[in-house]
Amino acid sequence: MLDMSKRNGGASLREGTAGALRAAAESEGIPGPATAERPARRTFTAEYKQSILREADVAAASGEGAVGGLLRREGLWSSHLASWRRLRARGELAGLKPKRRGPKPARKNLLADENEKLRRQIARLQAELDKAKVIIDVQKKLSPASRHLDAGEPDGGVVMAAVLSLAPLVGMVAACAALMLPRATFYRRQRPAVAKVPRPTPPRALPPAARAEVLSTLNSDRFVDKAPRQVVAELLDEARYLCSARTMYRVLEAAGEIRERRDQLRHPTYVKPELLATAPNQVWSWDIT
Repeated sequence: MLDMSKRNGGASLREGTAGALRAAAESEGIPGPATAERPARRTFTAEYKQSILREADVAAASGEGAVGGLLRREGLWSSHLASWRRLRARGELAGLKPKRRGPKPARKNLLADENEKLRRQIARLQAELDKAKVIIDVQKKLSPASRHLDAGEPDGGVVMAAVLSLAPLVGMVAACAALMLPRATFYRRQRPAVAKVPRPTPPRALPPAARAEVLSTLNSDRFVDKAPRQVVAELLDEARYLCSARTMYRVLEAAGEIRERRDQLRHPTYVKPELLATAPNQVWSWDIT
């Protein structure tokens, strides 16, 4: 029995096992069974390709069959010669060298990639910060009382002018959002004003003489204190019809004689108080709930 304690780090192998037999054969110098080597793809160096091309040129000049013998002797195909001659004709000597198959590993510099990513992020944040500063400056110049659209002004108000000045710097969406102006309102105000087309006179409208008769009837002493509907009802009782009650209202409105005549209390529109603070500790308020 062989002592295999040194080979296996102090642990002895059981007698008769494959490991014990293999260790005994190696210790006695007995060669083991031959193992097949891993097959390798055949490659050709640039010098070998050039030498084969020279021999093929000499063989082609010597006679028919010489090139075939060369190919069979070297274990080559005619396609090898055609490919190598085409590369030689184009002068691509570097292409004659064997190329490694498979994808080429890309060399990545993780530190440089991370630095470039951080630079892009810093540039984006700096651009957003610059936009925010511009928006804050414009908002400071506008008081809360001026943040409305005045239809009488040709440019649509102060907010419209602020949006026009801010849009080239931060964009239209950000400018409208910062100044609380709907984009639809902005674009609608930008459109040129269209002149109103006068309403055409209906073919069944009263002629001027009939309108004057209606107005004189309504302003007579008999109907001066009565509504048009009462006037129409009384005239119908007398078998007389001038026009409808709605047409009477149109005639009175055209003459400027439509007003509220009832004795009732009217509440005026009060202006809401508004305080503007331009510095700290100027306006104090409280909440009572």
